[in-house]
Amino acid sequence: NGKDIPKILVNGKEFFSDDPNVAMKNLTVDMVDKIKAYDKKSDQARVTGIDDGEEEAVLDLTMKKGQNQGIFANITGGLGTKDRWMGQANVNRFSDHNQFSIMSNLNNTNDMGFPGGGGGFRMGGNNGLTTRKMVGANFAMETKKLEMGGNLRFNYTKNNIESLVSNYTYQTKYFGNSHSVRLSNAQSVNFDYRLEWKPNKLDNLILRPRASWSKNNNSNESLSTTSKVNPADDASLLDDIREFLSGTGISVLQALPEQQRLNLINAQRTQSLSESKNSNVSGELQYNHKFGDSGRNLTLRMTAGYTDGTSESYSNSDSWLFQFGDSATAVRRFTDTPTKNYNYSGRMTYSEPIARNTFLQFSYQFQYSYNKSDKRTYDLY
Repeated sequence: NGKDIPKILVNGKEFFSDDPNVAMKNLTVDMVDKIKAYDKKSDQARVTGIDDGEEEAVLDLTMKKGQNQGIFANITGGLGTKDRWMGQANVNRFSDHNQFSIMSNLNNTNDMGFPGGGGGFRMGGNNGLTTRKMVGANFAMETKKLEMGGNLRFNYTKNNIESLVSNYTYQTKYFGNSHSVRLSNAQSVNFDYRLEWKPNKLDNLILRPRASWSKNNNSNESLSTTSKVNPADDASLLDDIREFLSGTGISVLQALPEQQRLNLINAQRTQSLSESKNSNVSGELQYNHKFGDSGRNLTLRMTAGYTDGTSESYSNSDSWLFQFGDSATAVRRFTDTPTKNYNYSGRMTYSEPIARNTFLQFSYQFQYSYNKSDKRTYDLY
């Protein structure tokens, strides 16, 4: 119905919390008996029975009885040409009241996630060559008074993009050649836990702590030239441009004979390095007490979160103009951006039944948030 699905449930229990792709790409069709799609109520609405308007669309997968008992596993691996490789494994233990899953996927075939049924050789639409390493574990258990579940995920992605471009601009009648290389890698660890305790029929306690950590590194280098004539028509000029684009240095172009050098408009080299780190911790605590079976409820809900991040980048740019006596310009720049955010809130809600399926609700909420980002840029000479 046009809604995003932020969460997938397995037998009514959360499966890898906020990452629905894990279930979609790991659980195979033959394991599933039924699929239900519905708007899942918030924890407060589910406990109190009073709709608070906070809902999220979910898919709930019901496992077949044969798949809902015992241990089942799937392991695949492969090697290909041009040093391509992949390995994938998952182990699942499902029962009526407990779930446990361990999943891993390692590949350099541009695979986007946890594949199901050995489909690891899907080439994605990414640019360049991508290596991915993913490992995750999920569990859920249920007793008469206690429900708990959680997951831990590690992700690593490395991307290498190399580009060679030749072009012609009709307006200026100039020929361009460029060579660029980009290397990037990203790492992240995510943790999510949920506990619900029902000591008796009147009291309910829900605790949801979360934590995440991520790190990203990027490096870029690009070299380009612009000329009046097509380098393909001048073997000597073409060889020197290729040598410059391979990273040899500007001296090879400056050593060209004067007439060939005058056919060059400019040359440019840009380099950049960046690194960012981010840590996040958050939690939610909810307590609800029912005053009998009349529908009278008192709910206390507290949330808190803290984020600490840093971002650093260095850029280096050199330009040479051959039409003006080989004049050159250089820019060296460093940028540092630390960020810090935290927030907390508390809400108390009291519900009083006044008629059948009709309630009068009183609510008070306090919320505080703090955000700081200090971006500093330095020119280096």
